[in-house]
Amino acid sequence: MQDYLFECRYQMDDGLWDEILRYYYFRRPLSVAIFVFSGVFFALGIGLGVWAYCLMGEVPVQTWEILVLSLVLPLLHVLLYSKARKNRRKQLRELYGDKTIEVTVAVSETEVYHRSSERTEASTVALSEIRRTFATEHTLCLVSRAKLMYIMAKSGFTKGTAEDCRAFLKSKGIG
Repeated sequence: MQDYLFECRYQMDDGLWDEILRYYYFRRPLSVAIFVFSGVFFALGIGLGVWAYCLMGEVPVQTWEILVLSLVLPLLHVLLYSKARKNRRKQLRELYGDKTIEVTVAVSETEVYHRSSERTEASTVALSEIRRTFATEHTLCLVSRAKLMYIMAKSGFTKGTAEDCRAFLKSKGIG
């Protein structure tokens, strides 16, 4: 390995995967928009229902449809998260059984190095190929243009810190 500015070594486990899935299903801008959109329509449905009841003495069927649809979309999202979580655990068990997966991710001025114990060869990707980063409570994730995710456990940094690494990436124009 060349001289890297940041290095992270950790064991991948279900907890880290679950945390990343929670981010993707509940904190990503698209996910937040879905929940906000549903909340606005639910409030609109309640408001229309009250208004219609005050004017006509009954709540029209369309109001009930708005209320039901505004609840179905986030519920569907939660069900998709649950299915993705189960599938990911099943895939990991099938691929690796009970083996512990040791991961090393390192960042230099020009590249990201990745090696895990289940692969015989390490891989590198040019830093210019990293499109964005995001952080969860215990991880710093780098996402490439090809949508590959390089996961770094915040507690696993052996060189530098997660905060310094994210600041370095931001200084390189990677948000």
